[in-house]
Amino acid sequence: MNSPIDFTQQFVEALKSLNPAQRLAVDNIEGPVMVLAGPGTGKTHLLSARIGNILNETDAMPNNILCLTYTEAGMKAMRDRLLKLIGPDAHKIHIFTFHAFCNLVIKENPELFGNYELELISDIEKIEIIEKIIDNLPFNHPLVKNINTPYTNVSRLINLFTNIKKESWEVADLKQKIEKYLAEIPFLEQFIYKVNRKTSRKETQKRVILKRKHRK
Repeated sequence: MNSPIDFTQQFVEALKSLNPAQRLAVDNIEGPVMVLAGPGTGKTHLLSARIGNILNETDAMPNNILCLTYTEAGMKAMRDRLLKLIGPDAHKIHIFTFHAFCNLVIKENPELFGNYELELISDIEKIEIIEKIIDNLPFNHPLVKNINTPYTNVSRLINLFTNIKKESWEVADLKQKIEKYLAEIPFLEQFIYKVNRKTSRKETQKRVILKRKHRK
């Protein structure tokens, strides 16, 4: 057991709060473990508890652990959670986004990848790239159908590409979901035309008046 690390009471409580399937993943500290879970199901909580358990049950040190996430928000959430579970030693754990870690590996090994100065693109650069793509689309393309405001969907496209990357969507799967949604549109309540008859409004008004009179 790695005693120098100051495990908090929250670490003990975190282990107690796990369901049987989560506890199985946390207790299995040797070899790879795959956990399939959707958004908001406690993945950060589970991974933090497993990291803490590895440090608690083995001779591994915090700087021996690498934790990768898809987003900077996920990276911050993981760091904050680990600080609550194991204290200041959480700062010694290597937590990166996939892109930041790959960039670090390339910079530290220029003899293997070439001496390139690579940086993550900024939000402004993302917008400029999407706008350039839109500029090269044919005039009758759905994304540029309104010639006066061709960049209306830029922010939506950026969010879409982020989700595609995060969820690892495949082209075939995405097409299938789009076709399914289009087939369901005629039956969705928000797309069904409803007639607002005058008689219905009058009857509703009468009921409201009767209720008010009754209250008096």
